[in-house]
Amino acid sequence: MLRHMAGSGSDGTEDSDSSAEREQTNSSESEGTVPKRQRLTRASTRLSQSSQGWQHSLYICTHTHICIYILLQ
Repeated sequence: MLRHMAGSGSDGTEDSDSSAEREQTNSSESEGTVPKRQRLTRASTRLSQSSQGWQHSLYICTHTHICIYILLQ
């Protein structure tokens, strides 16, 4: 049995939500707001910084536990 996915466009139609999102994006770009690619770049930069922060916190936590273990020996 085949099921049609909403908004897939396989039969040339889309659901109204995806059309509305695209229209909002196009209209916001024409109004001089931040383009989609710039928003994606900023989001990926924030994600990278968040990941680096998590790795740094994990390193500090691990280092602290090792130091405490050594001191207790």
